Amino acid sequence: MASISGAQVDALDLIFQGLRSKSHDVRLQSAIDLQRHVSDSVHDASSDASVKLWEETINRRLFDLVHSQSNAEKLGGILAIDYLLNAEGEGALEAQRNMFRFYNYVKTLLPNPDINVMLAASKTLGHIAAVGGSTFGDHWLDYEVQAAITLLQAEKQEAGRYAGVLILKELARNSPTFFHSYIGLVFEKILVPLRDTRVIVRESAAELLAACLEIITLRERQAKSPFLVRILQEAQVGLKMAQPEVIHGSFLTYRELLLHGGMFMKESFLDAAASILSFKSHRDALVRKMVITLIPTLAVYDPQTFAEHHLHQAMAHLLTQLDKPNERSVAFIAIGHVASAMGSEMKPFLESIMLHIKQGLQMRGKKNAPSEEPIFQCIGMLASAVGPNLTKLLHDQLDLMFDCGLSEPLRQALTAIATHVPPLLKTIQDRLLDLLSVLLSGQHYRPLGAPASILRADSGSKDVATADVSSSRTLESFGRLTCRRVPPVLPHVVTSQLVDRERQTKGTCTGA
Repeated sequence: MASISGAQVDALDLIFQGLRSKSHDVRLQSAIDLQRHVSDSVHDASSDASVKLWEETINRRLFDLVHSQSNAEKLGGILAIDYLLNAEGEGALEAQRNMFRFYNYVKTLLPNPDINVMLAASKTLGHIAAVGGSTFGDHWLDYEVQAAITLLQAEKQEAGRYAGVLILKELARNSPTFFHSYIGLVFEKILVPLRDTRVIVRESAAELLAACLEIITLRERQAKSPFLVRILQEAQVGLKMAQPEVIHGSFLTYRELLLHGGMFMKESFLDAAASILSFKSHRDALVRKMVITLIPTLAVYDPQTFAEHHLHQAMAHLLTQLDKPNERSVAFIAIGHVASAMGSEMKPFLESIMLHIKQGLQMRGKKNAPSEEPIFQCIGMLASAVGPNLTKLLHDQLDLMFDCGLSEPLRQALTAIATHVPPLLKTIQDRLLDLLSVLLSGQHYRPLGAPASILRADSGSKDVATADVSSSRTLESFGRLTCRRVPPVLPHVVTSQLVDRERQTKGTCTGA
C-alpha cells in the first residue's frame, strides 16, 4: 500500500482553504470534495499512512475550523463533518472511528452566540446520532437529553435555551426508538421554550413537539395519550393569558396537534377552531397572522366539519385581510390552501377572491403593490380545487397575469390552469406564443397566412420584451416547438398540443 502523496496533501490544502471561505457555495463544494477525497483517494494509502493523515491533517484542521473565531470557518468545519459522515469505503471506516471525536467537535458549538452556527451544529449532531449514536453506549442519549433539558431551563433566556431545544429536536428526529422513553420528561419541560419571548425559540419548540408527537402516534396504541391530553390542556390555559408570546405558543401547540396528533383532536376540533378564530382581531400582529395560517390547517384536518361550521366565517376574515398590505400575501396563500381542502365548497367565494386578485395584479409597478408570487400560488391552488368553475373569472385575468412576465410562479399557475381548466388551454397557448414571439423577435405572433388585422393591439406582454426575463435562466429553459423556441411553462400535454396546432396552422417546417 502507498503512503499519502504530496499531491493528495496539496488537494487537502485546497479543500480546507475552501472550507474557510465566506461563501456558502464554496464551503459546500469543498465539503463535497473532502468526502470524495477520503472515499476515493485514501483507500490507496497504507493503514498507517491513512491513520496519520486523519490524525495530523483532517482531524487537526477540523478542530481548528470549529474552534475558529470566524463563524464562516465554524460553518465550514460543521459542513465538512456532516459530509464525512457519508463517506464510502475506507473513508467510511475512518469516519466511524472518528465519530465520537466529531461529536465532541460539534458539541462545543452548542450553545453558540450565532444562530446559524447552532442550527448547523444541531443538524450535524442529529446526523451523528442517526449514523453512529448507538455506538456511543447506553448512557450517551441519557446524558445528552439531561444536558439539553438543563439548557432548556436556564434562567437566562439566551443561547442556551435555544441550543437545548435544537438538540432535543434532532435527537427525537434521528433516534426516535431510543428517544421514546424520554417523551414524558420533554413534555414536562416543553412549556418553557413554547412560551419563550423569542419567536425563533417558540418555533423550534414546536418542531420538537412535532417530533415527539410523531413518536407517540407511531408507538402508542391508545387513542388518548396522556401526554397529548396534557399538552392540549396547557394550550387551552395559554389562550386565557394576556401575553402574546404565550398565546402564540398555544397556537403552535394546536398546529402541531392538528398536523401530527392523528385523530386526537377530532373531539376537540370545534372548540379548537372557535378558540383560534376568536383571536382574529387580536392586537398583536403575530397572533393575527397565526390565525390566518391556522385556518387552512383546520380546513385540512376535518373538511366536512369545517365547511359546515366555520368556512363562511373563516373566508369572510381572509377576504378582509386581502385589503391589508401586511397580511395580504399570507392571506392569499391561506385562501389557496383552504380551496385545496374545500374543493367545490369554495364556489360562493370565487368572485370575491378573483376581484382581489385582479386588484392586486393591477397594482403592479405601483407603491405598496402586493407580491405576485402569493397571488399566482393562490390562482394555481384555486384552479386545482374548482376546475372549470373558474373558467370565466380566470379568462378575464390572463392578460394581467402575462403582464407580469415569465417567472416560475407564473409557470406553476399556468400549469395548474391548463391541467384543471381545459377551456382555457387554447387561450393560454395563444398568449404564450405571442409572449414568446415578442421575447424572441420583438413582434407579436401571427399564424402563417393570417391577416395583420387579427393581431391584438396589446398582447399583455408590453413589459416583457425589455425585461430581464430572469436573465439566462428563462431563456435556457426554452425548448424546441417545431421551428420555434418556447419555454416549458406548461405540462407535456400542453406542449404536445401546441406542436399539433402549429403543424395544422403552417404545415411542416422545412428549415431551421
